[in-house]
Amino acid sequence: MSKADEAETAEVARLQEALREQHDKLGRLADGDPGRAEQMSAVFAATTTLLAFEAKVPQRRAARHRRISSLVVFVAGGAAAAAMLVELAPILTDRLSWWYAIAVLPLGLAGVALGSVPWIMRGDHG
Repeated sequence: MSKADEAETAEVARLQEALREQHDKLGRLADGDPGRAEQMSAVFAATTTLLAFEAKVPQRRAARHRRISSLVVFVAGGAAAAAMLVELAPILTDRLSWWYAIAVLPLGLAGVALGSVPWIMRGDHG
């Protein structure tokens, strides 16, 4: 379990405990007690807080997975672009025919494009 998952689990446990405390306070009040309505509101507020937090947990986990996937795609694209540049060196030094560039250039451009997509999607470019 990651540290972020552990933190979310600890926060859920804390919110559940707060709800349990509010519910116990409500249980100690009789039906006619003057503070019962306020305590019921406190129980509902604690419940709403817990449910709102739990509803956001899948979105947070998905965002973490997207960041990791984005980084993998960025690194793979950069590695592909670098490999294509290395393959261009013999062509530029006339050790290989320029016809090899027909295969190398489109793949290098695809690697650059693939590597720049996460950068463009994050908005870090300007």
